[in-house]
Amino acid sequence: MKGLNQALLSASAVALLALTACGNKEEVAEVPAEKVPAAAMSAKPAAPAMGGVAGLKSVVTETKTAIAAGDFAKASASIGKFEAAWKPVEDGIKAKSPKVYAMIEGAVPKVVAAVKSKDKAAAMTALTGLETAMATLK
Repeated sequence: MKGLNQALLSASAVALLALTACGNKEEVAEVPAEKVPAAAMSAKPAAPAMGGVAGLKSVVTETKTAIAAGDFAKASASIGKFEAAWKPVEDGIKAKSPKVYAMIEGAVPKVVAAVKSKDKAAAMTALTGLETAMATLK
């Protein structure tokens, strides 16, 4: 799916550049529908990722649900999403609330380690600590 989205994005970028360079919409050749792969026609665009604090809280909830169900593969993927979503907001949180920032920075490695070792109790404890820290954020 990722490759398909990238291919569609690349094709769109080329078409946009062609439109811009030509300055005339009629000069750009259209691709007939029968030439477009069926998978591309039926593919749904990826849902936009919820960002910011709300997105982080959502991922923590998702991770906690996966741990409660004993699905450590899903929990691992979820905490990975948290780490990726954390990068763009961590500096702002650190500036506004160094204490909360430190709590989050301390909790995430504990969650990751517990998920990796498939320790449900430790993961839930670490996630509760992460949730507590996140609760103060707006």
